[in-house]
Amino acid sequence: EDRAIGSIGLIPPQQSHTQMKYKEMEVGYWIGKPFWGQWLVPEAVKRLQQHAFEDLGCKGLWCGYYDGNDKSKRVQEKCGFRYHHTEENKPCELMGDIRTEHFTYISYEEWKSGVIVRRLCDREIPEALDIAWIVFKEYESPDYSAEETEEFRKCLNDDKYLQGIEYYGAFLDDAMIGMLGIRKAECHICFCFVVTIKSFFHCNHSRRSFFDFR
Repeated sequence: EDRAIGSIGLIPPQQSHTQMKYKEMEVGYWIGKPFWGQWLVPEAVKRLQQHAFEDLGCKGLWCGYYDGNDKSKRVQEKCGFRYHHTEENKPCELMGDIRTEHFTYISYEEWKSGVIVRRLCDREIPEALDIAWIVFKEYESPDYSAEETEEFRKCLNDDKYLQGIEYYGAFLDDAMIGMLGIRKAECHICFCFVVTIKSFFHCNHSRRSFFDFR
């Protein structure tokens, strides 16, 4: 309706909130609260990434979020930024206080690959477990007995077994193409599955891809 609802921009090294190398920039954004949760900021960030890497020749992009701002953290994860470091006692001029800021980073090579790896939220975990079962059933179960295959299937539906696992997903064009489950307390990777082209179509009936991930 011809109203500004937010802003986004690229911050050059001399104005950045953290140290950066030559041909790197920082992404900054803000959007009004009534427009949260509509995927507007991730879409804008992705467009700005394309402009920075393709038009401006950037080698890497930084972004940051204040401690406790999980919504901004999620935006950066969705756009491929990975955690880099934390800086404490950072002056926040707009709010007039001191805060802890976490910085994230994405290189040109990471952006160009198109694959984003991030921690999954609760609503995404069932899809990740579906991938584990589909890939296991097609490629792993032939090496196991019927009883062993059934035991694995039961594990995927056993809330007690699944407790304490952190889940990560690999995404291509917003489609999950792989999953990882980690029990951090035990330093144990308990799930690690990547789809093939056949299982990709099985997991994503409305998606299309010409890549064969193995």
